[in-house]
Amino acid sequence: HIISFADTPNGEKTIKEIQALKAGSVVVDGERLYKDKAAVKEFVDKVFWGKACVTEVFFDLNKSVIRPDAAAVLDEIKTSGVLVNDVVIDGYACRLGTKAYNVKLSQRRADAVKEYLGATDAVAKGHGKNYKYKELPKNRRAEISFK
Repeated sequence: HIISFADTPNGEKTIKEIQALKAGSVVVDGERLYKDKAAVKEFVDKVFWGKACVTEVFFDLNKSVIRPDAAAVLDEIKTSGVLVNDVVIDGYACRLGTKAYNVKLSQRRADAVKEYLGATDAVAKGHGKNYKYKELPKNRRAEISFK
């Protein structure tokens, strides 16, 4: 995605001209996005079709402890202005382990991210094993997405 900002009427005109050239382009008022939670949701729905992956954080084998690299990513989210209670946290595990174990582990991972973010009203769901990535360690993760 390309995001452009305009702070003058002429700049806004140019952005609207660019929008006319590309089907599916979205033009929004940045100040409204900054001030209005509903405008952010509307923007995300238009641009990302209802769900935008913010980021992924990774875990060690059989662990749900937030690693230092994950903490850095989560700290960035906490200070970015994202409304942390308006995210969905999906936990996953690699293919190792039983189905029941992986569902519980992935839920612990989602809950660990939720707790770290202080997102008491966020949705956290463990899904068990996942095959998104060929490499096993990358499947040991949590994804943070907008509601």
